[in-house]
Amino acid sequence: MGAGQNAGGGAGESSLDFVRLICPTNDIVLGESFPVEVKMIFTTVENAEPPKLSLEGFVLGKVSASEPSRTRIGDKIYGVVTWKMAVNAAKAGSLPFGPAEINAIVKVPSRRGRGGFDMDPFGMFAERKRVTLRTPTNTIHVVLPPAAGRPPDFAGAVGQFRMVASLSPTNVAVGDPITLKVQIAGHGNLDQLPMPGLEDPSGFKLYDPRSEIQTTDTIGLEGVKSFEQVVIAERADVPVFPRLRFSYFDPELRQYKTLVHEPTPITVRGAPATQAAPSRVATGTESAPAPAPTPAVDKLRH
Repeated sequence: MGAGQNAGGGAGESSLDFVRLICPTNDIVLGESFPVEVKMIFTTVENAEPPKLSLEGFVLGKVSASEPSRTRIGDKIYGVVTWKMAVNAAKAGSLPFGPAEINAIVKVPSRRGRGGFDMDPFGMFAERKRVTLRTPTNTIHVVLPPAAGRPPDFAGAVGQFRMVASLSPTNVAVGDPITLKVQIAGHGNLDQLPMPGLEDPSGFKLYDPRSEIQTTDTIGLEGVKSFEQVVIAERADVPVFPRLRFSYFDPELRQYKTLVHEPTPITVRGAPATQAAPSRVATGTESAPAPAPTPAVDKLRH
């Protein structure tokens, strides 16, 4: 869906005011998040409301509006306001996308000179009128990630990512807590990114991870998702912390990628031994029991 395909308007709209719905492509992968723009180009619009976007099978994310600017189209100067937003594909199929609608007040030229009318720059009277500026409805094709080459740990992440991880402490006793920290950075639906999985978690008890997101753009498609998870070694015979894997589908390269954090050497000491009961053995022989006390006997007086 290119920028040149999206001009449109609604009934009652001034021919000089219109709105465009701009999407980078018509072909999306299920789970992919992508940027969308609604651009209003106007000469006479007042009090425009934020756009309403009709979505079926898509989830709308963060929305940000730009400061008004100006552009030249032909021999005319127009005002421009752009709303940027993130959209996530949540359903497969050929889906309608849009329309985008903006409710606004426009000035419609009128030659009548009664009260309540403003004079426009051309000497004509302008009537204020509430209208809906509307784009056409487009179609987006949402396809499933391919089955061929799908890693067994793929959990639906789509985008471009990189991963770093750390483990601390690495010298513990059985039952001591260990903190695993993981950061997934890149472009995609950060909200839906899962905690990377351990290749073989046997010997470790895993607690539910905590996560937080820090975005670096205005619509939340770029940033870092940080995970923190407490794990406990349940045995002393585990010399390494297992390999960490995170698989995703890259919609630009149209292939799966797997990020790996190699096993981390750790030292797990046995649990502290319980204190033994006092021994009755001394110098190799069992000590004799202490004699029972002799009861006192009163001497008879003769």
